[in-house]
Amino acid sequence: MFGGFFRFLLYSLLFFFAYRLFRFFVPKGTKENKESVTKGGVKVDDVMVKDPACGIYLPKRDAIRERIKGETHYFCSEKCVENFKRGISKSVAPDTVSLKR
Repeated sequence: MFGGFFRFLLYSLLFFFAYRLFRFFVPKGTKENKESVTKGGVKVDDVMVKDPACGIYLPKRDAIRERIKGETHYFCSEKCVENFKRGISKSVAPDTVSLKR
């Protein structure tokens, strides 16, 4: 009766230590997860860029990239690209921005 119990206890302890040894040598998480985490521990998917024509911010991966006069600019639409090239831009004055609560 006690032989079966001690055998079960022995196998349980062996399994536990084998698992702990495995977890010690195999890191938690993948390489991809470690690369996408910054120093602060916040995952960064993309950088926000400002459209110089209309002033909105959008993810860099979604923006239209144009090189104008040696500088790279990011736009939200083709219309903003054309407006910027023609010199038309909407500047948003700080006092016109309202924050709704």
